[in-house]
Amino acid sequence: MLKIWEKKSNDDSETCKWISVHTKDCPKCFTPIEKNGGCNHMSCKTTTCLYQFCWLCMKKWGSCNYDCNK
Repeated sequence: MLKIWEKKSNDDSETCKWISVHTKDCPKCFTPIEKNGGCNHMSCKTTTCLYQFCWLCMKKWGSCNYDCNK
């Protein structure tokens, strides 16, 4: 039972590492979001949120004046 628990624990820690490296939280609802290509204009897909923001500076889309792309 201990070996099964250790394996699961190690697998979960790798998942947590991947999530922390490859995702950011929506600035409005804090749902993890993965950027898988394209521009820095992001839209939260949570149906109760749908917040649009810049992936680099995390500000509301259009309010960053695109300075973060320099």
